[in-house]
Amino acid sequence: MFIVKIIILVQNKISNNIKFFLRSTIMGKHNLQFEIEKSWWVKDINKKLWNIMKRLATKFEVTQYYIKPSQPGNPLIRYRKMNEKYYITIKKQAGKKRIEDEREISKDEYENNKKNIIGNIIEKTRYKIKDSQTLLTFEFDEYKLPKDYKGIIRLEIEFKSVKDMESFKLEENKLLCKIADSYETTSIGNQDIANVNR
Repeated sequence: MFIVKIIILVQNKISNNIKFFLRSTIMGKHNLQFEIEKSWWVKDINKKLWNIMKRLATKFEVTQYYIKPSQPGNPLIRYRKMNEKYYITIKKQAGKKRIEDEREISKDEYENNKKNIIGNIIEKTRYKIKDSQTLLTFEFDEYKLPKDYKGIIRLEIEFKSVKDMESFKLEENKLLCKIADSYETTSIGNQDIANVNR
């Protein structure tokens, strides 16, 4: 009886490993994490320092779009191309702390789902730079599409906790003060920019 139990446990472990392998191979590994972020519009930018920062930053060319979920009431699904990689992302819950479920997908899956697009396609260049003062990563998005947002710059900062986010003083940060004279806090997200509710 004891030997039978061991065999069953081994079989279950092998079965679970096979399932995980198949899911990871076919669907791609999921990156499930909490997202705690805050956003600002960048105003009165110092063009000279902005150009220097862009050269120092890690650069990503981003194109993304949204489709409706298969079931009403579920979150919208985002498809994104970032440089030469492709991702599908579902963000759950609202407020200061959200669950983000993301996995890498194939180019074919990304292209094939364009037929289900709602709203506008977003194109932007993302510049990521780590601040030595706070050790936070600043993400500056310079929009190309939709055309109403062309040239507009949006700053996003992700935090490890809600407490860290609430205690962060943007106007005290040396790097951000050099890049622009002012920032305007915004609750407008990329779904709003894509105008998915039209």
